[in-house]
Amino acid sequence: MNRCSLEGLVDPISIQIQDYGGNWRTVANVWNNAQRMIFELRSVQSRYPDRRVRAIDQDGRLIDML
Repeated sequence: MNRCSLEGLVDPISIQIQDYGGNWRTVANVWNNAQRMIFELRSVQSRYPDRRVRAIDQDGRLIDML
């Protein structure tokens, strides 16, 4: 399968950080793959060590938080 045919089957996940004002800012998007999501969460956390990091789906539901 090519990537285009997977778009309807796999939803993107947004990786967000919480800024100092309490607002959530998207810093990355990944396909809904557990290993890739965890890798990206940890990568973002290493770049922003003093911020909260979360992964949400397209409907805004929390998937994971560091």
